[in-house]
Amino acid sequence: MKTTLISGFLCALLAVTGPAWAGVNVPKKINALVKKTAPKEAASSVTAKTYIAAAVKKVEQALRRKAKEAEPWQHSVFYIKPSWQMPVAASGFVFQTQYRGKEEIYGLISAHVTPPSMQKGEKFEVVFNTGKKPLLVQAELLLRGSSFRLDASLIRFTPTPEFLAFVKPFVLNERKVLPWATLSSVGYARREPSYAPERKVRVLNPSLITTTYTLQRHQRAGFCGSPLLNNQGEVVGIHCGSLTEEAWQNKPAILPEGQKIWPINYHSQRVSFAVPSLLLGDLVRAYHQGGSFKRPILWDSITVAEVDINEHIESIAIMYTGEDHLLQSEPVWLAAKEPFLNELNLRETFDHPHIAGIAVVVQSSPAADKTCQRRTYVTDIKSGITDVTQETICN
Repeated sequence: MKTTLISGFLCALLAVTGPAWAGVNVPKKINALVKKTAPKEAASSVTAKTYIAAAVKKVEQALRRKAKEAEPWQHSVFYIKPSWQMPVAASGFVFQTQYRGKEEIYGLISAHVTPPSMQKGEKFEVVFNTGKKPLLVQAELLLRGSSFRLDASLIRFTPTPEFLAFVKPFVLNERKVLPWATLSSVGYARREPSYAPERKVRVLNPSLITTTYTLQRHQRAGFCGSPLLNNQGEVVGIHCGSLTEEAWQNKPAILPEGQKIWPINYHSQRVSFAVPSLLLGDLVRAYHQGGSFKRPILWDSITVAEVDINEHIESIAIMYTGEDHLLQSEPVWLAAKEPFLNELNLRETFDHPHIAGIAVVVQSSPAADKTCQRRTYVTDIKSGITDVTQETICN
């Protein structure tokens, strides 16, 4: 009888505090706990209240333990613990891939949080949330991409037994993301688990995915490096930054004769950027090829430039014939995370009826020794002949 009384009090209590126990069948847990612990001789309301308090405390403790358990994605996503090597908090993730039929495990973090002074092979510490004691793992820098383009760095982990038992790597999906697809992200902002659901694709090209973004400004710190996921839980990109509506506006550049370069002009509530998995796979390919993997930049089928993993397109200029048939030059693009630049076929972006040539300037990110190079490609569209010049711009 007293057991029933206690259960009734607890159920009434839960009716008031129910939302805090969402997803857990608490009444059944408490009934079982009360039946096990309440003495048959409990005869007063004071005794009943004592057992109610004890039962609620035990259930609360059990639920807290449950809440601290690592969620599935936390077996794949980590955060960087700030230190003198890596002075900022940021997210990253583990992925598994194949190279020449062999399974390999790597990690990815954002290139822009990787200090330029960090040398290849230098180690730092990352943290996995296990739901209990944090799992600290040593990571080693293998390759750094470009903050302006391939904003990711490839890392490798020290494979301790604890790491191998806990980690569950993602898979990179290098297939094309569909326009207006719904994606999501998971990671750590201020070293707390954070979610960015319902990320609608706004602009899609081979070197950048632009999506909507749900995290507010105070929630963003440290989220860079988080995986961008499709509905199958596969990685389609790495989060590399975001802008507010006021900061991101498409202001069309104008070519001669009033032709707009960008056919789209709209505002976004909040947008963010991600490097597609197609380019992320280039880091693995480069690692196995001595640290370099150059992608061709095309004008239709003509290669007008090549960009390595640690390089970006600094500027583009077109050469065209005017009414007097004299060759003129017009700069049309400068380095930025420009969402509309299709680097795999520049003609889709810069088409013009009188284009005679195109000049593409490619620049490398500063290396650990502070050196960086600039190459200028000038291509005659009619003949397909490209002239290349190179210079060192910082050392």
